[in-house]
Amino acid sequence: ANFSTMDAAKLALNAGVDLILMPVNVQDKGGIDRLETYIRDVAAMVDAGTIDPAMVDAAVRRVLTMKYNLGILEPYDGNDIEARVKAAEELVGCEAHHQKEWEIAKDTLTIVKNEGGTLPINREGDRTVILVPRDSLVVSANYARTLLEQDGKVPAGSVSVVSYDGAYTWDMVNSVRDAHNVIIVTRTWSVSTLNPGTSDGVTSYNIDQVIKAAHQNNSRVIVLSCYLPYDAARYQAADAIGICYGFGTMSEDPR
Repeated sequence: ANFSTMDAAKLALNAGVDLILMPVNVQDKGGIDRLETYIRDVAAMVDAGTIDPAMVDAAVRRVLTMKYNLGILEPYDGNDIEARVKAAEELVGCEAHHQKEWEIAKDTLTIVKNEGGTLPINREGDRTVILVPRDSLVVSANYARTLLEQDGKVPAGSVSVVSYDGAYTWDMVNSVRDAHNVIIVTRTWSVSTLNPGTSDGVTSYNIDQVIKAAHQNNSRVIVLSCYLPYDAARYQAADAIGICYGFGTMSEDPR
């Protein structure tokens, strides 16, 4: 919003950035042409001294040094390709890597508020409703719920998932009416989504009303920020607030 593409490149490279990731969206011939123009324009700024050539040289040395240390600059004739494929199949997605993924995922969750022992949810007989902002998240949430049920961490039938994609306020409020715990997964991508007076999709007004209604029913409310984390400051009325900084969805159940 504040810098042109060339200004961003100049500032990044002069600050010591080694790699500029995806400066141009390359999905077609037009994208390829724009990338070539981008490279020429950046090179011209280096030639003119607008971008410090010494900073570029240092970045190139660091990149090439890393490639050398990893052995990927050596010529490769492809003779052992089958062995490499077999080794990759045994390594990629192995149990050790899955365990490391899980540890990283758990470490990236930040709990910024937790009043009255709202978390963890382990009260017997509680019914929990999870509101997700997109239909595609329902598959992911249900998959996680099933795994938790199989592990005995969540009683079967105690958790339900509802998408509020395009829903009216009343529908959202009505979906949590009988819940003891309400988990609202929020997705903020622009300032307008935090403004209760706008109509940019499901805005904060809808979520405000769900939180209000849940508290009137003596339910606990957890807001889980799954994209830009600014909504963590927006929904102060929630009993607990967590941030995970990003999300992924599955189009179908992997089983």
